[in-house]
Amino acid sequence: ATGDTMTGLLSLSADPTAFLHAATKQYVDTSIGAAVAPNLPPVVLLTASRGGALFSNFDQWTFDASSSYDPEAGALDYAWDFLGNGQFTAFAPGATVSATFGPGDFLPAVRARDASGLVAEGKADIYPRLGPTSEWDTAAAQAVLENAGGIVISVDGKPLAYNQKECILNPYFLAIGDTSRDWLMYV
Repeated sequence: ATGDTMTGLLSLSADPTAFLHAATKQYVDTSIGAAVAPNLPPVVLLTASRGGALFSNFDQWTFDASSSYDPEAGALDYAWDFLGNGQFTAFAPGATVSATFGPGDFLPAVRARDASGLVAEGKADIYPRLGPTSEWDTAAAQAVLENAGGIVISVDGKPLAYNQKECILNPYFLAIGDTSRDWLMYV
């Protein structure tokens, strides 16, 4: 390769014959003199919708990752973690799954894998708390979340208020990290 050929190219340490062209963002293999497209990881998009009675003991949730995609337009397989504990199901083709939860905590996540084995993970930007908590259980966490740009609201869309009633129990609530979406439409 001449000095002119190398202008605007950044070396990739793994393969000294492949370079990323700074202007076009294409990989160039200098051993064959051609641009090659990199294999990019999948993009994961996850939504959740709730079915069943709002105050039932068990709620049916549907998680949908069908808007996820492979930049190379390949098929994706999915693995699910319903409790947020890092224990994922085996990869399978289904982009939509349902799960039933009782009162308590859950923080779902999904992993998408493309045909070449690249994996991307998406986690929910919302934490629905549909079980009993007291004001002292949530006040500090709410302050941290709100300071980071999130919100905590009751399922009817009102901010959690403190020391405003005789009972110190919180209503069911949503802790939301991504405030750009109207999460109440899923409740």
